[in-house]
Amino acid sequence: MATGRTHVGDRIAGYESGADVYLSKPVEMEELLAAVTAVSRRADLWQSRPQVEGEEGFTVDSRSLTLSGPKGATVISTSELRMLIAFSTSHARQLEYWQIMELLGHAADDFRKASLEVKIVRLRKKLVQVGADLNCLRSIRLVGYQLCIPLKIT
Repeated sequence: MATGRTHVGDRIAGYESGADVYLSKPVEMEELLAAVTAVSRRADLWQSRPQVEGEEGFTVDSRSLTLSGPKGATVISTSELRMLIAFSTSHARQLEYWQIMELLGHAADDFRKASLEVKIVRLRKKLVQVGADLNCLRSIRLVGYQLCIPLKIT
């Protein structure tokens, strides 16, 4: 998270809302690079974790925009790709409503929960189509959504 807010309370709220890194603007390029590198290392470790026995594999090919699972493959949109990447790299694979809307390029004052729900329903349908359980993308009441399946991004 990069923001102009510098108070300790703002920083704490940022971390509590799911930020892995909280940088106050202006950010020195070296610090930004170090933060991105650190988060990237954690993402690489998470993606390379051993698969648990009985755990089905789901993969997203970011070049071909393809979601694959035990029951086949389907094409996803670029916004669905962005959501899946964000879910898979976030803490507990969970995102708040505002994080998803920001990720999709919508301003907070332009937020329409119904339009977000349509996007989530479409993404969930594609996950189920390739073999995920109906609860693969769980709604967290008054907070956001959580991806409940392992997902590898390539």
